[in-house]
Amino acid sequence: TKASTTTNVFNRKKQQSEQFAKEREHMLREAEIKRRQAGGSASHKFIRLDDLAKGGQGLEQVDESVQEIFLTLWEPMHQVFSEMLCGFDQQSIVQLCLTGIRMAVSVACHYAMETAINAYVATLVSATELQDPFRQKSARARQCIKLVMIIAHNEGDRLGSGWESLMKAISQLSRLQVLALGGGEHMFNTTDPRPNQLQTIFSSRERDEAQMRAVSEEVMNELEADTIDRVFVKSPALGAESIYALVQAMANVGLVELDGANVMETQGAGGGSHAEEGTTGAPRVFCLQKLVEVADYNIKYRSRIQWSNIWRIMSQQFTVAGIHSDPFVAQYAIDSLKQLSIKFMDKKENRGFHFQEAFMQPFERIMQKSTINSNRELILYVIGNIVDAKHHMLASGWKRVISVLAIAAESGNDELVILAFSIAQKICLQHFQAVANNNNFIAL
Repeated sequence: TKASTTTNVFNRKKQQSEQFAKEREHMLREAEIKRRQAGGSASHKFIRLDDLAKGGQGLEQVDESVQEIFLTLWEPMHQVFSEMLCGFDQQSIVQLCLTGIRMAVSVACHYAMETAINAYVATLVSATELQDPFRQKSARARQCIKLVMIIAHNEGDRLGSGWESLMKAISQLSRLQVLALGGGEHMFNTTDPRPNQLQTIFSSRERDEAQMRAVSEEVMNELEADTIDRVFVKSPALGAESIYALVQAMANVGLVELDGANVMETQGAGGGSHAEEGTTGAPRVFCLQKLVEVADYNIKYRSRIQWSNIWRIMSQQFTVAGIHSDPFVAQYAIDSLKQLSIKFMDKKENRGFHFQEAFMQPFERIMQKSTINSNRELILYVIGNIVDAKHHMLASGWKRVISVLAIAAESGNDELVILAFSIAQKICLQHFQAVANNNNFIAL
């Protein structure tokens, strides 16, 4: 009986091996048929790894074969990983699913398959349970959070639009980080009558501060202390298209933060919200802060054309923040613009270019749209500081300076008019030649 049992096991393994080989052949044939239907050469056969020459000949053909196989398989694999990850808590199954997702994301990034990247990343982010960041996290969710950060660190230069899902998770994770380090939920909220308590509004129930802090510490203790910061510190190493994608994702998520909404909010079939528990109820500025840092990190390393494209995205975010109804958010945005402007003016602008003009455009837009006179006054002080400190470097930027002064002069507010006049007077008396040399005499 023992011998027969051994024989049966051997036969079963042999049958499984034969079935696997047949399935592999079937997948190769299907992938080749699809490639031919897409216009590939009929004489271009798939090559198997076992048939490769030792010198590496045929690797390009293998690469193409892998791409076609992945095109065939990524959707069913995604469905399997998604169902298994959400439906099972066993460590072995969870680990296999996460390994599969990590490898699938890497392959999809290699072949720039944006649809596949977005699908896998969205599934992973959904499994982090960060929709409500302060709810107790399962072991599976904590593993998913780790993988989110691994992908952000290792695949950042190839993620494309997949950055947005990751940025939503990172934004929520930052709330846990702040709390774990002893901070409060919000940077700006001076109207709350409980200054020594967390200033967070939840729609369904209030959370105990100690419990929330315990959840935050549990999650963050499993991550490296600088895991979030490294995503942005390493941004100068990203290629041009990747830095654009990262900045766009930060801007998109940042707009939701400024509204005080849950960045991981989902819409149901009827258009209703299904993530109210994670709503903050007050504006957050995590992405706005990180945009300032990314701008600072990249300002010295990007070409003027690249920087112009980056700033085109960032400037819209600063404008929205600069006219925010919360005066503290608006003042933070204006102050950040001042710091970046001073640094940007260290770059000499060649004649015929208009980078300074584009860079200073948010000042003009905020001045036009803001209804808070204290913020408009702050802009005038910033403009005055720029003129004092960087008048010798100003070129096309003079146009925005003069435009801001003109808006203040037409505002009808005595304080703004007097302040704008004093700056204009200083320009005429001390820096007139600099303005005239840059063809802004008529505007002045």
